[in-house]
Amino acid sequence: MWLKKFYILLICAVAVSYSSATVETIYFDDFSGSGSTELHGLSPDIDNNGGSNTWIAHSSWKADGTAGSHSSATIPFTPTSGYLYQLTVTMRDVIGDDYWLALGYAAGSSIQEGGNGTRFIDSPTSGQPWMLRRGNNATAFDQLFLGPGTNNGQAFEPLDRSEDINFRMIVDARNTNWKAYWYHKLVSQSYYQPIRSWQYSTNPSIAAVGLACGESPDHITGRFENFILERIQTSLAITEDGNPEDVTVYEGITAYFYVKCTSDSTPVATWHHIVDTQDNIVDGNDPDIDIVLDYNSQTEVYTSILSIANTNPDDEGWYYCVLNNDDDFPVISTQAYLDTGSFVSYWPLDADEYQDGNYLDIHSAHNALVTGTPVFVDGVSGIEDTAVEITPQNGWATSGDFELTSTDEFSISVWGNWYGGDANALIIITALSGTTNLGAVENSIDRWRHLCITYDGLQGRMYLDGQKVYEEYWPVVELGNLNVQIGHNNGNEFFNGAIDEIKLYDLALSDSQVGALYTRSSDCILSYADGVDVAGPYGVPDCLINFYDYTAVTDLEHLAELAEGWLSCGLYPDCD
Repeated sequence: MWLKKFYILLICAVAVSYSSATVETIYFDDFSGSGSTELHGLSPDIDNNGGSNTWIAHSSWKADGTAGSHSSATIPFTPTSGYLYQLTVTMRDVIGDDYWLALGYAAGSSIQEGGNGTRFIDSPTSGQPWMLRRGNNATAFDQLFLGPGTNNGQAFEPLDRSEDINFRMIVDARNTNWKAYWYHKLVSQSYYQPIRSWQYSTNPSIAAVGLACGESPDHITGRFENFILERIQTSLAITEDGNPEDVTVYEGITAYFYVKCTSDSTPVATWHHIVDTQDNIVDGNDPDIDIVLDYNSQTEVYTSILSIANTNPDDEGWYYCVLNNDDDFPVISTQAYLDTGSFVSYWPLDADEYQDGNYLDIHSAHNALVTGTPVFVDGVSGIEDTAVEITPQNGWATSGDFELTSTDEFSISVWGNWYGGDANALIIITALSGTTNLGAVENSIDRWRHLCITYDGLQGRMYLDGQKVYEEYWPVVELGNLNVQIGHNNGNEFFNGAIDEIKLYDLALSDSQVGALYTRSSDCILSYADGVDVAGPYGVPDCLINFYDYTAVTDLEHLAELAEGWLSCGLYPDCD
């Protein structure tokens, strides 16, 4: 909610001071004039840029903020080094086809009607940092233009088009090479979503700021409700462009993001996680989440580090950091994506993920066609209707054909609860060239067991509950065209029991990675004597004999056992 409150304060004041930060409104216009009055020659509601500036606009631009055809409306502005400049607009009722409304900077002003050269002065290949909103997404995405030396528009995924939208751009002119940041949000949201940032090798040539339109009224309609340009003086600055960086880790492995900044006072970092369009604050109280702030007294740089342990598919998505200090002017980092390994497909086998006779592959489009009517039971997590029972008549399924061509490797992970009888058809990968059929399960009755099969191009390996139980040379497996058979072998052999959580990867998982898949839903792979693994970083056993246990154990008998197993790991076959 702080962003919404902060935004309201800004548009209501000419200059607002928060501690040592100063935010000064350069221009503000709410476009409250008449739709029959030309915008050209009118003064903005607030002008702190000399007090004598007027809009320079094509005759089709009106005082109510409605846009003219293939034209611009600009007002003089030249940035001064040493400041941040924040440009914000609210766009209302933007509808039509793929033409657009835009905001941005320009190398000059023009009242002409025509192409890009008379809207933002420079062509899209050398234009200033500006961004556009399309009426719909029929032929192209919303776009931003990075500036000198860049190529054309950079598309970004649009927000919900059923709502009005705010666009925001920040130009950071405090250093020799400027940086630009782009944000957007729905008017109903209290936060801005960062789109990206850009570090200039050649700074933009800016002499004006304003608005532009693609083609109207034949193809697009809409209006600007307000226009705000602010100059900001603050001590808080992100020091390294491109941070946080995208991260790829295998499921169960810890992921790290970091952002570095300078600040005159100790900053506070809040991390966000975006899934689809849902923005969530990362919960620092989650035992798998750790957020720390490090300070280097030599470089005078702060580093906020977000670590996510035991990663799983729910952790995938975009992450960014909001930094604030005593200046109370937040700085938002760029977004970085977390990918939990080389997933190809993921069939949860939940009742909620069964639609139109298919088990949905929620990672890609390889849905599995089901035979009969599936019966859903408690899954490995103990949650109702999150696993499926297999019988010769019901529940078994086959995915559509697809390819694994990026590598010569694969892994498949599955949980099974065998009821007894034939145990040879828990999960089958069928290479349609007829090269190889793979499938197995250990004969443990009425308990959930984790099975993983990996292939690295030469060796096939099978793991049961995180431990390797089989390894031998396999002939080359053709991965160019295959399907996945769930609970059966070509409609003949059937698994007698329940199946849950099938995951397919296009790489051979390591011993530790397989162990992580198992321990995500279970206890340690290896067990210890009672009273030895008794503590961990969050006050609970962590499957590792370490200093936490040493400080918690009090009797000599257990101290001796602890010393004997010092730093041994029950999470994986080998402790990294």
